[in-house]
Amino acid sequence: MNLTIKNANLHDVDKIYDIIKQEAQRNLLLVRTKDEIAAEIRTFKLAENDNKTVGCSSLYIWNRKWAEIRSLAVVQSARMTGVGGELVKSLIYDAKLLGLKQVFALTYQVDFFIKQGFYLIEFSKIPDKKIWDYCARCPLLSCCNEKAMLRDLY
Repeated sequence: MNLTIKNANLHDVDKIYDIIKQEAQRNLLLVRTKDEIAAEIRTFKLAENDNKTVGCSSLYIWNRKWAEIRSLAVVQSARMTGVGGELVKSLIYDAKLLGLKQVFALTYQVDFFIKQGFYLIEFSKIPDKKIWDYCARCPLLSCCNEKAMLRDLY
């Protein structure tokens, strides 16, 4: 595998949308519109293998202390090859450069995030703004099984 991680740009919106949409249809990610992705394009990274996009993720800053890894998705053909881990590693690197103290994720993939140095926390510890801005519009809110996970950076 010839994997590279790069910053996304506006030309990548459709690719990101397609990857996220596949996972949203499986109820594993919150669906995002193309306009939402475009508005937050500077937060996204892409994983490419031989110039083909095989994954994406975003580092969204909530405050001076915390950021969230979100929209982490890998195409079916590239799963279990380390793509997700490389995306997380790149986002963690960026978070450290920015001076953030902690990064959290809401996920169904607990074992994956534990391997990336995260640990479980209570859902109530995440920023309230996350709940009101994003979770409140999720169709699975009343039966959410996602776990909150945190990684300390320093």
